[in-house]
This record gives sequence, structure tokens and C-alpha cells, in this order.
Amino acid sequence: MQNENFNKDIENIKGYQTEILELNGTLTALKHLLGSFNSRLDQAEERISELRDRSHEISQLEEQKGKKM
Repeated sequence: MQNENFNKDIENIKGYQTEILELNGTLTALKHLLGSFNSRLDQAEERISELRDRSHEISQLEEQKGKKM
């Protein structure tokens, strides 16, 4: 009886180990996805900043053109 319970406990532990490994794989995949998303977000923010700067430059040039005329 005690040996039977011990074997069940061993099987449960193996099952838990498998679940933990699967969860670890899932977490690793999510970590990579978040890293990729953050990288794209950073790129988008940088591009938006560049476009705002360029828009400001264009506005200043148009304002200067208007003053000259």
C-alpha cells in the first residue's frame, strides 16, 4: 500500500514537472513576443518623433517664406 502511494506520488511529480516545463516554454515564447513588440513600439515612437520634428521644420520654413513675401 505504501509503495503504491509512493508510485502515485512519483507519477504526480513527473506530471507536474512536465507541466512546469511546458509553462516555462510558454513564458519564454511570451517573453520573446513582448521583446519583439517593445522593439517595434520603440521604432514607431522614434519614427513619430522624427515626423513631428520634420513637420515642425516644414512649418517654420513656410512661416519664414510667408514673412519674406
